[in-house]
Amino acid sequence: SQGAPAAVIEVNPAMLYNHVTAGIEFDLVVLTSLRPGQFAGSPTSQQLANLTQNCLKNLKPHGVVLANNDDAHVASFCETLDCPVAAYGLDAGKQVRGKRLDRAGGQQQVLAIAGNLMMPLTLKIPGDHVARAALAALTASWVMDLSIPEAIAAIESLETIPGRMQRVVSAVDVPLFIDQAQTPDRLAVALHALRCHHFGPATVVMDIGNHLPVSWRQRLGEVLSRHSHQVILTASDICPEAAQSLAMDVLGGCNAPERVQVIPDRQAAIHWAVRHTQQGCILLAGCGVNNCVNRDGEEISDESVAKQAISQCNQIPSLPKLSIFPPSSASEFFSR
Repeated sequence: SQGAPAAVIEVNPAMLYNHVTAGIEFDLVVLTSLRPGQFAGSPTSQQLANLTQNCLKNLKPHGVVLANNDDAHVASFCETLDCPVAAYGLDAGKQVRGKRLDRAGGQQQVLAIAGNLMMPLTLKIPGDHVARAALAALTASWVMDLSIPEAIAAIESLETIPGRMQRVVSAVDVPLFIDQAQTPDRLAVALHALRCHHFGPATVVMDIGNHLPVSWRQRLGEVLSRHSHQVILTASDICPEAAQSLAMDVLGGCNAPERVQVIPDRQAAIHWAVRHTQQGCILLAGCGVNNCVNRDGEEISDESVAKQAISQCNQIPSLPKLSIFPPSSASEFFSR
């Protein structure tokens, strides 16, 4: 109704199961993963394939499937399709491929190969999943016969994605990132990205509110225990008593519970993490761009609290200027 030339819809398995996309015709469908869930009740790979197959019935006659060929389930599924498929990937791409060149300081450089064209692509956001998303965008440009150099320039202009490996630029000595990472798998991906960029030991401030199903809790503890140096568990949308109970479930998956702090107040937890992390990096996970309410009834975000905490830590206390000669007049610090 607003005259937008295009729309991008992110569809999850639950949406496919409930036929949320019924009646919507697609020009492009990007398949990022068909990996089955790790928990009881999660759809199997075959069930995901069936749901996706049903969704592809809405592909327009000229439509194309963009497939992440690095995912074995996606690659296998696409072999059964009778519609056009353009495969991309870092490891097993076909039409569009990426070759890792370098990773440093939170940035990564990939040699993008689209058809017969090769160009370096520099991304300001860490993570293989970010690189694959960039290749998916490049594949869309290649399929639609758009300028590849212009597409690369547009991708490189992206400074940050709010709530997705978002770096707080004011954190210099100890890099600080914000990521949605509400599930164990997504948290593992975020921590893997930080590890690949050699940021050092990670302090994770993880929110474990109402969004965390019982089946995820122990697995979340395993991921935190295996890939982080220090953990602070918070609860932005439940009372402290409930948070303590939920934290015990998460601790059931930790093999080093002594490295875990439970601070239900997320604002206080972020301040604690910033004050007590002298090396490595900090990851604020579980909330992303979502706001929560602090004890004073104010809406806060991870980004605003992190900036406030960093600003307070960076403040240098004012000291009197001392001189080897006695002052000629009384000062506020000394008198004759």
